[in-house]
Amino acid sequence: MKQDNSLVIDASAIMGILLDEPAKASIVKSAEGCDISAPSIMPFEVANALSREIRRNRITVEQSREAFRIYKTIPINKVKINYESTLEICYAQKTYAYDAAYIDLALRLRAPLLTLDDNMRRIAKSLNIYLVLED
Repeated sequence: MKQDNSLVIDASAIMGILLDEPAKASIVKSAEGCDISAPSIMPFEVANALSREIRRNRITVEQSREAFRIYKTIPINKVKINYESTLEICYAQKTYAYDAAYIDLALRLRAPLLTLDDNMRRIAKSLNIYLVLED
């Protein structure tokens, strides 16, 4: 269980906020008052996800700019990635380094994970990481 107010949030949850997804209110409520952290790759992942939404014609370039501006106002501690332990998680869980970096950070901080990504949720459960917004 959550020992303090630490929380690791991933790009899928951030995109849920920025794109006004159905889970937005739950994400915001779950993160309220928390000391939010993410791997240092987070800004790039958010930018990449926004560019993907433009390519899929779901948002405009201007909407993407505004969403990234909003993202930058969210107080998130960007934490240096431990590449060795992240790679070990990749090998053991057969997942990508991007996802493993969030899992590794949740383990290192002993913090719950807030994600909308099903694969990350599966891995977190297998490693006994507390999930926010449990099914």
